[in-house]
Order: sequence, then C-alpha cells, then structure tokens
Amino acid sequence: MKVFSYPGPLWRLRSFVGIVLVALSVLLWTPIILVCALSGKRTWMTHGVRSWNRFSLILIGVKVRTHFNSAYKPEDPCLIVTNHQSHLDIPVVFEALSGHIRMVGKAELFKIPFFGWCIKAAEFIPIDRGNRQAGIKAIAGIKERIQSGLQVWVAPEGTRSSDGKLQTFKTGSFSVAIEAGVPVQPVVVKGAIDIINKNEFFPKPGMTVDFYVLPQIPTAGYRPDERHKVAEITRNAMLAQLNDAT
Repeated sequence: MKVFSYPGPLWRLRSFVGIVLVALSVLLWTPIILVCALSGKRTWMTHGVRSWNRFSLILIGVKVRTHFNSAYKPEDPCLIVTNHQSHLDIPVVFEALSGHIRMVGKAELFKIPFFGWCIKAAEFIPIDRGNRQAGIKAIAGIKERIQSGLQVWVAPEGTRSSDGKLQTFKTGSFSVAIEAGVPVQPVVVKGAIDIINKNEFFPKPGMTVDFYVLPQIPTAGYRPDERHKVAEITRNAMLAQLNDAT
C-alpha cells in the first residue's frame, strides 16, 4: 500500500512537507540565480533556473514524461506557447526543455524583495493583466528577448484553466513571433490539473505529467495583423493533442 504517494493515507503530509521545502529552497536558490544573472552568462542563468525547477519537482514528488518532436532546437529563438493547467506548468516547462528560456510573469512577482530582483535580472518579463500600457510594454519585452536570441515562453490563455480545457487565446505575442521571423513552438502539458488544480493547495505526490513538444508553426508569410490566424493554427494543434487519449 502506498503511504506517502497519492492516494496513500499520508499523501497530504508528504505534499505539505514538499511545499515547505520548496518555499525554503527559494531562500537558497535566489542568491545563486541572482549571481548567475549578474554574471551576464546566459548559460549559467539557464542552468540555475532549470536546476531549481527540477529540484522543486523532486521535492513535490512529481515526474515529467516528455514526448519530443525533432523540430525543436534548444539553441534557436522561438515563441514557446503552452496551455495553462496549474502552477506545476512552470517547473515542468523548465525541466522538460533545455533551451535558453525566459517567461512572462505576473507583475506582482517582480515586487517581491530579492526574488523579484532575481527574475528581473534573469530577463524575465513582467505583465500587468488589465493594464493596456503595461501589456504593450510586455510585448516589446518579448520581442527584445527573442531578437537577442532567447526563447520566450507565454501562456496565451492568460490564466489557469479551471477544468483543463483549452481557453481562448490572447494574440498579442503571436504578432511578436511574426515580426521577429521566428516560429511558434507549441507544447502541451497534460495531467498537471489532476495533480493540483486551480482551487487546490496540495499537489498529489507520486504522479506523472506528460509533456508534448508539437511540430513548430512557421510564421513566414504572415503579417502582424494576421496574428489571429497563427494563434488559431497553434491552438488547434494543441487542442488536438489535449483531446488525444494517448
């Protein structure tokens, strides 16, 4: 009988301990990542971010099973687009992909002492949902990061899905990919909502998330005002994978 893994009788205790350890690990990893960021070496920064996210998944007790399409190249800039099922999406993406990835995050995170300075130095991009001017600034930040050679990760649904179904996409970031001449790299996180959903606090340990890297969506030939078309193609590809029983 499983004791410390879901659905064992002590899984909530295992989960609580994992959450506490992840919170404490922030105190350890923040100065490490800050040093990596201030070094100016993106390889160090990428390694620092990936290491902390991998460590967090180990502490929580969640495994990632990857399914790769060969078109993905870690060294090539692109716009990474994921569905958004739970807070687990963040460590899962950084664990599964090995590129120089930076993400768009809520502006509130950048106001946290030390941690906020850390992610800002790491070239993460703040966005204030509902603030049009801040949204325009975030789009400019995405473009600058991509043109500098980074892979930028966005969740165009804007918020976590309450039922795991793919929500409507916001399309601003797709115009950036078109203008920068880089492909859209759709990826699908499957099963994260079963581990912890929008209304839960305790992730279920001992479970596995499936991570699918889909064929890239080229943006060549599209105009920025045709971003809705690229967004629709991307969403349909992701929807097909989510609806696939495999």
